[in-house]
Amino acid sequence: MYEAYYADAERLAVLSGAKSTIVDEVPTFYVAFEDISVLMDRLSKADVAVCISEMQDSDGNFVPTINYEEE
Repeated sequence: MYEAYYADAERLAVLSGAKSTIVDEVPTFYVAFEDISVLMDRLSKADVAVCISEMQDSDGNFVPTINYEEE
């Protein structure tokens, strides 16, 4: 599974016609492995760039871990 967050999630939702969801107050858009090539083609044709992440923990669960602390 791939994921996108915030404005990228909203862009992907509009482009795909699917809805984004809110996870821990973060707008999130999920893309299944088998759908990524179709979505990438749509992004390319629309000349849109987004950040898509593959988030997976050591147990195989797809859970984002975002560090909000300043370094």
